[in-house]
Amino acid sequence: MGRACNNMPPVPLFVFAYGSLIFRPSRFFGERRAALVDGYRRVFRQASPDHRGTPDFPGRVVTLLREDGATCGGALYTVDDAQIEAALVELDDRESGGYDRAEVHAEVHGEPTPVQAVTWIAPPTNRNHLAEAPLASVVEIVRRARGKSGANIEYVLRLAEALRAMGWSDPEVFALAAAMSEEAGARASDGAHGGAAVRVNDGVHRGAAVPAGDGAHVEAAARPGTGVHRGASSDEG
Repeated sequence: MGRACNNMPPVPLFVFAYGSLIFRPSRFFGERRAALVDGYRRVFRQASPDHRGTPDFPGRVVTLLREDGATCGGALYTVDDAQIEAALVELDDRESGGYDRAEVHAEVHGEPTPVQAVTWIAPPTNRNHLAEAPLASVVEIVRRARGKSGANIEYVLRLAEALRAMGWSDPEVFALAAAMSEEAGARASDGAHGGAAVRVNDGVHRGAAVPAGDGAHVEAAARPGTGVHRGASSDEG
């Protein structure tokens, strides 16, 4: 399924991550590189009734929607041959609730040709797909939702922080993260105590840091310090 990159170890499987797998990768992942997938846009259109919410109050997590001219920046991980079966079992279980395994072609910084990779996408036909909603409505949901993997706001802020650390820009993610940080600051100034889940300085930068475009690459894709962080988790999306 995979293909050897000139500057990456020859492995039979690559995994493209665009959500929680970027900041909470599988323990079966090896090397990580920044990668870009054309024709898809990352959106908060998937309900999370378990990992970042409950059946009564589901949170919102990301999926990919097909869109001509769009791009999605994320991470490409290697999986060694001996780990493939275990990795796919874990990821199929983790990326549940409407996500299907799919193949994409990822462009890796410094590589001459795209890499065939596997990822998990929740299509618009799945039972947990959500319609587009105003930013204020999404902020209210994210602020309140919490599931077995933690608070929905943590998911949003950590995703934004991870994308910035890899040099990617994503207007939808950054706009939501900035809105959450601004609300946290306003609540703090009013004497509200939001708990440890809300941190204004969680790597979110406001203002002009959100450029126009669909996941435009704002700096060199492969940066030092973007190596894999091990440790299994069960985030959805």
